[in-house]
Amino acid sequence: MIHKRKRGNTALKPALALTLLISASLLGPNFLRKSPFEVNFTHVSEGPSEQHWLGTDELGRDILSRILQGGRTSLLIAATVQVSSTFLGVLVGLVAGYARGTVDTMLMALVDSLYSFPALVIVIVMVAVMPPGIESIIIALALVSWPLPARVMRTKVVSLRKEEFVVAAKALGASDARILFRHILPNSISPIIALFTQGAATTIISESALGYLGLGLPASYPTWGGMIAKGRDYLLGSPHIALFPTLALMIAVISFNRLGEALRVYLDPRRAA
Repeated sequence: MIHKRKRGNTALKPALALTLLISASLLGPNFLRKSPFEVNFTHVSEGPSEQHWLGTDELGRDILSRILQGGRTSLLIAATVQVSSTFLGVLVGLVAGYARGTVDTMLMALVDSLYSFPALVIVIVMVAVMPPGIESIIIALALVSWPLPARVMRTKVVSLRKEEFVVAAKALGASDARILFRHILPNSISPIIALFTQGAATTIISESALGYLGLGLPASYPTWGGMIAKGRDYLLGSPHIALFPTLALMIAVISFNRLGEALRVYLDPRRAA
């Protein structure tokens, strides 16, 4: 009982941090009443003040409102990429692990071929040739993110397909689809849940890296990576321009990673007390 309570407490802190960050990103801009796009040359590169809690950037724009707007963008991209890539990866892993044979070989060869190239390089090339926008970033990141859940799901399915409950379902005449989605999938979803959460952190880092490189969204649109890249030029005189979006990025990534790790431990039946 104590062990379970400790595992629950491990997930509580990152979950609380993410709840606060998501709530601030979604609701904060409505209460601040400061546009993240409004330029004000009378308040250029000002430090934190009563009027601008986190200061202003090189164009006099409110940094807090831009961080929150950037958080909306990052969270939207992370959620969409993870849902789409996890859905595709789980589907491919189910089919490959259950069918085996030629189907398994072909699908895993596709997965291995994608692993043979650096994911970020593929994303940069795809975003560079596609029209700029959130859609292009989502498509590029999703296409390089699905192989990992596919491989994890396939491994689970291969181990479960020989279990007694699967053999019994086959003996009773259950269809392959029913066996996959009614019996195998519910018993193999635990690592996918943890992987989903940790994958969100990777997606946010990749999206920020694209913003840092000036790819994807227009330069005027607030993204954490873009803000950090621009603030790099003002580190000596106005370090807060890069500091606060960097902190927001760190909090999001660390919270997602720790929550994913806590879920992985909590949902692992071998660690149950």
